[in-house]
Amino acid sequence: MSDILESPIRTQSDLHDLWRALVQPLGWHRRELWSLVIDDDDEPVRELSQLIDLPGELDETASARLASVMGEQLEGFPGGRIALLWCRPGLGPIRATDRRTAARVYAALAAAGMSTDVIHLATDDDIVPLPVDEVGAALDA
Repeated sequence: MSDILESPIRTQSDLHDLWRALVQPLGWHRRELWSLVIDDDDEPVRELSQLIDLPGELDETASARLASVMGEQLEGFPGGRIALLWCRPGLGPIRATDRRTAARVYAALAAAGMSTDVIHLATDDDIVPLPVDEVGAALDA
């Protein structure tokens, strides 16, 4: 695991590979959110964090609290950004609740002035990106 945390994260593909290496085997018994700080040199900070037993969908209030927690993680890393992996039990495909949660988290992080990489979703059978341009409309539906 230490080798993957020593590789720079410069692309979405790099981040996807990192998540795939860190969370094998797939399979979830509860909803979790994994976070990783990436510094201004694109290097992952070695402290991977997990929030566990989350609800099926994060609302605006929970997303704002999450942004506050992520802000604390970014302290001491000016120019850094946060990488997030939303994990849930069950098989793909991406659900409307996944899209809405990702959209709310993106919005909360942006409102707090934080940079983030593409949020990824881990299910029992895959890891997929949830790009901001694909999930933003989920809140309008």
